[in-house]
Amino acid sequence: MTTFTHRCAHPAILFACSIMVATMAQAAPDAAALSRQLAQHSPECGTFQQNRWLADFELDLPSSGSFQRLDQALIWRTETPVRTEILLSQDNAELPPGYRMLLPVMTALLEGDWQRLQDHFQIVTDGELSSWAAKLTPLDSRVAATLPSIQVKGGQQLQHIAMAFADGDRLNIELTPATCEPDPAPQAP
Repeated sequence: MTTFTHRCAHPAILFACSIMVATMAQAAPDAAALSRQLAQHSPECGTFQQNRWLADFELDLPSSGSFQRLDQALIWRTETPVRTEILLSQDNAELPPGYRMLLPVMTALLEGDWQRLQDHFQIVTDGELSSWAAKLTPLDSRVAATLPSIQVKGGQQLQHIAMAFADGDRLNIELTPATCEPDPAPQAP
């Protein structure tokens, strides 16, 4: 009977076997360790570069701006091409349903709360803590019919979010931590 080590005795096969063993030894980052790392390095504020592809119109819509995390909310300020500010909060009655659905995902991602994400997604991670990637697949079939998956990447913090929608639309967001800007002083009457 031929053993595994005997099969790997030939130099070319030995090289291939060593690659296989090294690949098997590399494991995806532990979800708990990744969650702790992201929570420890979660920025309160940051900037974003966003690119939205609208498949029906074959139109690319780039934008940029900043964000600030609050308790159970997120302020998303678009600075180009148009200045807008939206409060992403479950308490915001004017928040469109699509934003309301994405709010818990965005805040959980920014905070590194994988437990909350695992309540709604199957998560498969890859890489290592310093350079990781994850694929989030919705557990709810109604959500999956609209948003089949979310791809995220990062290091110490979340750096990239890619959403591919069932209708062909795509949303890519690059995030960079930044110092929070102080609130402007109130104007005297």
